[in-house]
Amino acid sequence: MRLVLCILASGLFAGAHAGQACSFGAAPTAEATRRDVAEALERAVILDAVVERAYTVINGTEEGPAILRALRIWKGPRQERFLVVAPTSCDVGFIERDVGRQVRVVLWGGPELYARRIVRQPRLYNRLLDRALRRMTPYTP
Repeated sequence: MRLVLCILASGLFAGAHAGQACSFGAAPTAEATRRDVAEALERAVILDAVVERAYTVINGTEEGPAILRALRIWKGPRQERFLVVAPTSCDVGFIERDVGRQVRVVLWGGPELYARRIVRQPRLYNRLLDRALRRMTPYTP
């Protein structure tokens, strides 16, 4: 049993650089999630896009970022493609099964490479984000 837990734990943190394991405490409150959405609306890039290429790491070495083709840009730079990496275990990459899918993403960083953070209450977060975006006019490349 201990071996199984160790294997599972190592798999969860395999993508993290040394000392960058993502740890969570108690589930965030609804108010904390509201603050996260407000921060995203203020500081992040928000877009609807199609995943053109998955983020790839081979033998612990980054081979290339994911490529997202913008469909609608709610907030952020007006560009056709965004490069997305997952530099820590607190970031979410795009994998092969995501290729071809349309996604709404909140990206952090830039202007060349972006990251997508883990959202701990995705239903509430997405509902609040959708409500805020209804008041905005997107840019369509």
